[in-house]
Amino acid sequence: MDDRIRVLQFTTMFEVGGTERQHLALLQGMDPTRFDVSVACLRRQGALLADVVACGVRVSEFPIRRLYGLHTMGQQLRFAEHLWAQRVDVVHTFGLYANVFALPAARLGSRAVTIGSVREQSSLLSPAKRHANRLALALADRVIVNAASVRDELVTSALQADRVCLIPNGVDTARYAAAAGSTGLRAELGWAPTAPIVAVVTRLAPQKGLEDFIDAAKRLEESHPEARFLVVGDACTMREGRALPGAYRTELERRATELGLGDRLHFTGRRADIPEILGDAAVSVLPSCSEALSNSLLESMAAGVALVATRVGDHARAVEDGRSGLLVPPHDAAALAHAVGRLLDEPLLRMRLGAEARRVACERYSLQRMVSDTEALYAELALRVRGRRLPQAA
Repeated sequence: MDDRIRVLQFTTMFEVGGTERQHLALLQGMDPTRFDVSVACLRRQGALLADVVACGVRVSEFPIRRLYGLHTMGQQLRFAEHLWAQRVDVVHTFGLYANVFALPAARLGSRAVTIGSVREQSSLLSPAKRHANRLALALADRVIVNAASVRDELVTSALQADRVCLIPNGVDTARYAAAAGSTGLRAELGWAPTAPIVAVVTRLAPQKGLEDFIDAAKRLEESHPEARFLVVGDACTMREGRALPGAYRTELERRATELGLGDRLHFTGRRADIPEILGDAAVSVLPSCSEALSNSLLESMAAGVALVATRVGDHARAVEDGRSGLLVPPHDAAALAHAVGRLLDEPLLRMRLGAEARRVACERYSLQRMVSDTEALYAELALRVRGRRLPQAA
């Protein structure tokens, strides 16, 4: 008899984003001798779908056109029947659309315990979406957040503190430590072999502060003419659970051209060699205006690259200013340029900050810690359903 805990993880789709990457990492790291994991989604599409399927999990689709309406209700009933048929113990939803669709459906007579998740500041949502998310989360037995700032916000909005679980993002620290600068990007872009690279790795979205990064690059043009700037990532917006190509990258490229940055600043688009790019960078920059806990911040720390980040969300909890990185106010291109310029001028400071950042990443933000904390929560809640001994960790 298969005594494993049956977990269903519900996500919107499989585009490349912070939540999706953390979900994939969790899938890849979970103990298959203790957990029988399946995945459900609103749209079976996205660049990460092949990686999810490669984990050997079942992927079920419940397509909807909007978060409300008769068609959506029909799909929610179908999902509730799916939970019964699969005898699911734990339902874990990832993000707004998954929360609003799946948490109410799981309450339609399902035996499963439910876990919602919030991985971003509510200020990024419209009032209607904030309200819908709050109503859905009220139905969850637990809510996982990736940042203390998000936890505090949820508790302030009347969610009981003992129902909110803080599990920070995790990063494969060994993968980033092993990566050395071998991207060949300098030769590809016609940059000098010794040109110091200042990189931003992020999804291209207005809240990521990329205009400030471009303005900071312009400010550094005279004082650091040898420096080159990279924006790594691409744009994608979400509407009613659909991924739509964004025009934001075009706007940013136009801004860089108007400032006369020429070949000093390059947009790479999506790249698979992020560890190598960070390993080749002199400085990594996280200029976000709003953030919970950036995956890119943790990846930069794990890579041991000197870091400049804005003081938003949990950045100040992860990075100690002057010890494991430099923190600047959001929306302040002058402060950003000053901090980057300081690191470019002081190689010993870069080395010291990078080494300490890597130590903190290994100690507090490892992928193994994120997976084991999530597994422990699954096991704790599954006891409510089963009421008997469950498979134990090896």
